[in-house]
Amino acid sequence: MKTLKARGRSSIKTLFASVFLLVALTGFCEQAGAQTVICTGSETLSFNPALTNTQRNLVVTDTASLSPCLVVGVSGINSATESAQGVANLSCQMLLGGGPATKIIHWSNGQSSTFSYTASSSAVNGNFVITQTGNISAGLFKGQSAVGVSTLTSLSQPDFLTACAGSGVASVSGGTTLTIAPPL
Repeated sequence: MKTLKARGRSSIKTLFASVFLLVALTGFCEQAGAQTVICTGSETLSFNPALTNTQRNLVVTDTASLSPCLVVGVSGINSATESAQGVANLSCQMLLGGGPATKIIHWSNGQSSTFSYTASSSAVNGNFVITQTGNISAGLFKGQSAVGVSTLTSLSQPDFLTACAGSGVASVSGGTTLTIAPPL
């Protein structure tokens, strides 16, 4: 009888150990499917009507071309494009701000991702810096965290200031990076 009890306890311990290992491996395998993506490129914000010193509602179109992209474990991705559009109440003096937004990323392998983020902007060394922090809410890399950082046209450039006082600024552009990482 003691032998059976010992086996029974051993079997229960083995069962619990197996379940624990299965749960741990499932979590590991799900994390192993997550990828790290790093892309660099250029981004343009276009304003319609043009951005001036007068605050008003503008249609803002955000487009980016990302190349190269470094992606480990997913074949066929070496570049991407991003696009988003929205309406904002802006002027040259009221350009800084932020809020929630979504953009679509089209990967070079034909797949896409939806990047849902909160944007913030600041003036750093005279440049317009936009930081987008959020996650991939749909498509390729769903559930992973993402950060985009763009450094756009210098806000203190004479051309920018002159255009703001005159016919307006139709667009600003500059460098951008996108990083997608497994969730913490």
